[in-house]
Amino acid sequence: MEYVDPFAIAQLESVLAERTAGALAAIQAQRGGARRFQLTEQMMVLWDGPAFKAKAAKPAEDVLPRMLQRAWHDVSGAAHTARKNPSFANLHIVRIRIKDLRYGCNTVALVEGGPARKTARAAERLQVKLGDLHDAYYSIEWLQALAAERRDLARPIETLIALQQEAAVTARKGWKRDLKDIERRWRAWQS
Repeated sequence: MEYVDPFAIAQLESVLAERTAGALAAIQAQRGGARRFQLTEQMMVLWDGPAFKAKAAKPAEDVLPRMLQRAWHDVSGAAHTARKNPSFANLHIVRIRIKDLRYGCNTVALVEGGPARKTARAAERLQVKLGDLHDAYYSIEWLQALAAERRDLARPIETLIALQQEAAVTARKGWKRDLKDIERRWRAWQS
């Protein structure tokens, strides 16, 4: 890696600290807002319900896995699109769909156990990998915008951009293999 002036690094750290403080202040303002209050109210309603009946029409082991069919269908469709065009946007959609499947599988695993838990773990691995890709991608965009705004910090920013580009390449590797693992586990569980 090339030498970067410590003074430039200190300036960049100052800019990052200032922007981080601004972002945290904005988050704090949202936390005290009406929307947060409304969401908290809705969560409290969910916490107190639903009311369960003493006798269910079917056992949870039969009902819950079938409830994941929609999540699986969404993963399947997003995966098909991403395989044809593995753009950042398409991989991000896969990540969102995988997250839905993962949380659903974790819920079913409380009742059913093994296969749902294994599918959830496989989904988590890919979700984390695609999350790292998402973070690297947006870091690159943010740093490029900062470099355009602060030409005096271009050199250390270019170094950070190069590091984020390497992180994106690393995160992108093996996503198809990880997706196949999820598909394999899903099919084994559902058959």
